[in-house]
Amino acid sequence: MQYIKIHSLDNVAVALADLSEGTEVTFDTQSVTLRARPLDAGISLP
Repeated sequence: MQYIKIHSLDNVAVALADLSEGTEVTFDTQSVTLRARPLDAGISLP
């Protein structure tokens, strides 16, 4: 599996590897097809 849902009540998943545009991610009865989205160069932590 290339992604994981941390908690069963979450509405987000975490990619464990690079996922290509067009990859279908399915949890329970819902599927989402990934679209391309540019990544920021970095993130700010509080």
